[in-house]
Amino acid sequence: MYHYFERMSWMLISLLLSTFMTGVIWIIQIVHYPSFRYIPDYQWSIAHKEHVSGITFIVAPVMVIEALSRFYLLYIQVNVTTIITSLFLLVIWLSTFFIQVPIHNQLEKSWSLQLVNRLVKTNWIRTALWTLNTAILFIGYTPNFS
Repeated sequence: MYHYFERMSWMLISLLLSTFMTGVIWIIQIVHYPSFRYIPDYQWSIAHKEHVSGITFIVAPVMVIEALSRFYLLYIQVNVTTIITSLFLLVIWLSTFFIQVPIHNQLEKSWSLQLVNRLVKTNWIRTALWTLNTAILFIGYTPNFS
């Protein structure tokens, strides 16, 4: 019985962290990244630095804790939910560091509408996967569905 509660506690932690990140990524996707199109050139450098430092402060610790908790959950409970959501999380990390971060690095040098549009378009990968991740974790956490 103890192992059941341990698994459910780690599932809840993963669910809460994923839910938080889903909310953050939707705000970034729908509000924040599109607003990059309207920042004047003379304010771009400061605005982008503020975005990167502010968002990193918020999401980096949560992403790390989410990854650690998910892979621990995968270790203690191998099932369809933990496998799929761990793979989704892996793709989210790969997308972040191999797609979005390089675009941000280019935008740090200078504003480009083409780069901003690419950032918005490619960020749908993370938005969709975190949303699906949260939905699958919710179904997996709900005892009637697991």
